[in-house]
Amino acid sequence: MHAGTQRRVHIKPTRPAGPGVWFDLIGDDDPREGSAGWQDVSRPRRQSGVEWVGQSASAYVLPLLLDGVEVSPGRDQVIEKDIRAVRSWFVKTKKTGEPPVLAITGPLHFPKSMRWVVADMVWGAKIRDPGGRRVQQALTLTLKQYLEPSVVKSPAKKARHRQGK
Repeated sequence: MHAGTQRRVHIKPTRPAGPGVWFDLIGDDDPREGSAGWQDVSRPRRQSGVEWVGQSASAYVLPLLLDGVEVSPGRDQVIEKDIRAVRSWFVKTKKTGEPPVLAITGPLHFPKSMRWVVADMVWGAKIRDPGGRRVQQALTLTLKQYLEPSVVKSPAKKARHRQGK
């Protein structure tokens, strides 16, 4: 049985661009804000101090369903193509050398402008047609917020250039 359209989630690779996959959200999504980035610092014969090392990225756990059961009366749709697309989100691409960066739309907690990468996936229950092909597949995706790395140029190179070295 298909969930209502308000429970539909679309995940689409944006870097590099690729075809998206529609899912039904089949439980409560679990948004996890980035945790505070304080780390204990040992100090000999004194109480430990704390040092700020930066906030961790947000994570998002989504219980999802690929559903091809009864797409029309008496007709199931095979979902193997969508499953191959989801599996491709774990594989580095030729264009970037990394797995794709994803955009998510739907009734979710985070803004749709945030970008994500797949950190983990757990396959759940499935239904197969008489030919053994999947027509329904539950899965739980764990996503990590993708933050573009920032390149900081060293001031040392500029200083050496000024000094004629």
